[in-house]
Amino acid sequence: MIEDTDPILAALGRLEAGQTATRTDLTMLRGDLTNLCNDVTTLRTEVTTLMACMGRIQESINAIRNDLRDPGETDQHD
Repeated sequence: MIEDTDPILAALGRLEAGQTATRTDLTMLRGDLTNLCNDVTTLRTEVTTLMACMGRIQESINAIRNDLRDPGETDQHD
């Protein structure tokens, strides 16, 4: 069996092979999972922000289209 040079992958390989996990293995895996959860939370926040921006852009595009269709009318948005 080829041993991975990445300690996290090596720990996962040992677990997959049915070997007992060491405290160090579990600590590394827990740290990686915590980092992954934090990354997912950050990504969700960024996607939510992006979706809000896209909504505002779409509203602006629709307003411009309306202005182009009816150039004589003024927008009454406040």
